[in-house]
Amino acid sequence: MDGIERPLNAENKGYEMLLKMGWKQGKGLGKEQTGRTKPIIAAGLKNDRGRTGIGVLEAHQRAIANLEEAKIQLEQERMNEFRNVLKFTATCRAVTKAALRARHAIQTLDERRHITRHILWPSEDNEEEHIPPHVQLHASVAYLLNIHCYSLYRGTFFD
Repeated sequence: MDGIERPLNAENKGYEMLLKMGWKQGKGLGKEQTGRTKPIIAAGLKNDRGRTGIGVLEAHQRAIANLEEAKIQLEQERMNEFRNVLKFTATCRAVTKAALRARHAIQTLDERRHITRHILWPSEDNEEEHIPPHVQLHASVAYLLNIHCYSLYRGTFFD
């Protein structure tokens, strides 16, 4: 027999204390002796070197809940990172496309004014690939505004 299955004896300190407080074997606890007659069996006992204790079940459940929460948070972070990469890629494509459109507009408007080849014109051999698209776009928009009084975004001329 082990633990609560074995009856208490006079060598047990708890048993001695109960007797000193007026408890009698087989009677309930408390002033009226109507309380518990059997020990409380704790759910989830901690196993520590072959012994058990109260609280391990709750601690284990909290640890599992924390682990699950951490997994969910990590997955959310990965999804946010993936979305950010997609947004960045889409933005890069849009800027590249807008820069090429601006450079074509420069070429068309320059040719109407009989301006010879300009560095901002698009080239077949992609010699401007070393210039980042956002720099190309910025320079092209400024050129269109200052030289041709043309708004790329509105698609109109102004005075």
